[in-house]
Amino acid sequence: MPATPGTTGSETGRGASAPALASASAAFSSSDSTRRGVQTSTVSTTTLDGTSSLAGISDRWCRRRPMWQAGAILLTLSSVWTACGSGVLYAPWSPETQSGWTQAAGDASGDGLLIDGLEPPLRLRWQQEVDKPPLGSPLIAGPLLLQWSKAPDLYVFDVISGTRVGKRSSDDPVCGPPALAGGGGRIMLVSILEDPSQLRAIDLESGDIVWRQEGALCAAVVVRGDTVYAAMESGKMRALAAADGRVLWTLDLEAPLTGAPSLAGDVLYIADGAGDLVAASIDSGHVLWRRDLGSPVRSRPTVDIDEGRVLAAIDGRLHALAAETGESLWWAEFDGLPSLGLYVSSTQVAVGSTDQSLYAFDLATGQPLWRCVTEGIVRGAPVGTASTIYLGAGDGWLHAVDTTDGSMRWQQQLDGPVLTSVALTRQRLAVTTERGTTYVFSR
Repeated sequence: MPATPGTTGSETGRGASAPALASASAAFSSSDSTRRGVQTSTVSTTTLDGTSSLAGISDRWCRRRPMWQAGAILLTLSSVWTACGSGVLYAPWSPETQSGWTQAAGDASGDGLLIDGLEPPLRLRWQQEVDKPPLGSPLIAGPLLLQWSKAPDLYVFDVISGTRVGKRSSDDPVCGPPALAGGGGRIMLVSILEDPSQLRAIDLESGDIVWRQEGALCAAVVVRGDTVYAAMESGKMRALAAADGRVLWTLDLEAPLTGAPSLAGDVLYIADGAGDLVAASIDSGHVLWRRDLGSPVRSRPTVDIDEGRVLAAIDGRLHALAAETGESLWWAEFDGLPSLGLYVSSTQVAVGSTDQSLYAFDLATGQPLWRCVTEGIVRGAPVGTASTIYLGAGDGWLHAVDTTDGSMRWQQQLDGPVLTSVALTRQRLAVTTERGTTYVFSR
């Protein structure tokens, strides 16, 4: 039975409880944020060469200056591959000197935090069509932006100008968010919905299928260094060598897995459909601890390394546990079903919800901080900097929320709902709508 509010939680066994906080409706009633006084604008159209031309400006709550017209800068690319498509699918780049967003939530930790990322207000640089709803968020690999659509087609754009430089169609049904691995993101990892399902590693330079792993779940994979961590349909988690797909270890969790794991240090955190949150060694897959949260985990576990906490959301509830032991530290309530991932900074954790809101809680105590209300469901994981959280919503708007009080710092109207996360680097923000339009913003 949950502890009463204000007590401490020190239980370490399965099904243990922690301090229960006030209900979402009561705790957040005085801190709701809407679009009051926020500068907004309609989107612009894009010409064939990727430049941005103004289509119209309209006010929502206040007047906004027109967006400027961006000039196209064509990027010289190498390594052209044309089989089953045309143009450029890969260009050499260095993650040490160029920005990238090469997997879900940006990296293996899953926290959606980029300390030196963009701050609003932003300007629309370009937009291009991918014709169908997206499979995952855009991937940014140095000079290129890559976006899979549900056609399924892989579109590749010059990230600066928006010019489409490559496209590849797949004869097999692609499912689940893709990821990049290998030196400079040369290897693309995609899940294929076949019988049995497969995780495939494709060399973007040559077009060759480097390796296959049967039985992969249609979920995001996690990449760190030369290792890929993939959830399997059979309730197994596997560590694979990125170069050749060799199985390094397999962990059988018995219950179906609900999505991608997260990594912190030498520990992997995994959630399953039975409600268990599991910590395992990345070297061997040995289980370090297991915690029953009482309901299937709906969000990707997220780790705060500095404070030693792992966070996960189930239906209407957010849990914080000690990363080392699995001890339950606190839990807090919110309305609706959680977003697919969480935003975690040094002071707070935020979760999106199907009740059209973004909720923020104090990372140390779980106390409610604020609630930002949109006009559509928040399905994709929120991402951002220490001072701004970016999220798309079912209302067709891109929102930038102030982390101090949940107020709206900036907004951009898009052409349709957004159900995936944005991609964020030091120079750019990219997002794709369910109508199949990719947008790129910068300062």
